[in-house]
Amino acid sequence: MLDFCLTSRKGEKPLTTQVTTEKPKTQTVVSGLLTVSEVGTLLRVDDTTVRRWVKNGVLEAVSLPHVGLRQAYRIKRETVDKLLETPQTNVQNVPNERHVTTEE
Repeated sequence: MLDFCLTSRKGEKPLTTQVTTEKPKTQTVVSGLLTVSEVGTLLRVDDTTVRRWVKNGVLEAVSLPHVGLRQAYRIKRETVDKLLETPQTNVQNVPNERHVTTEE
């Protein structure tokens, strides 16, 4: 919090003001449904990636009626938690599916 003191005309009391520089607290999720933006923040990906995952069936989502350019979705918190719990595949152990053959 910052305190500012503004001086005024001679003989008048100085005006003091307090300004907060704290970021607003994030909204807590009341229901079990998350927005595309909230899921993107949790998974550290862009909103477009979340939308692509919904369209490709990677994430289950509820489609909401919309009047605009983008479809509105809500994703269950449980679905995101399951995605975070799945073990990650070690990239070094995955066989390379791209085989380059050279013909002589």
